[in-house]
Amino acid sequence: MHQVGFIYKNDETGLFGMGTVRASRKGLPYTLKRKDQMEHREFMFCIKRCVASVKWQDNKPVMVLST
Repeated sequence: MHQVGFIYKNDETGLFGMGTVRASRKGLPYTLKRKDQMEHREFMFCIKRCVASVKWQDNKPVMVLST
């Protein structure tokens, strides 16, 4: 099972989680996988079911999944 699917499965059982994720992972929303040029401190997010995906630009892009 891939990392994103694991987050959804844990949410269904009542377990909560948060952590960074690589852009190459299966199951991430397309908006976060795109290689857009973002300004420093700019961010974008997507919420699907009870899982929030956030991407922000630091020195490099950072992505986080959270339930």
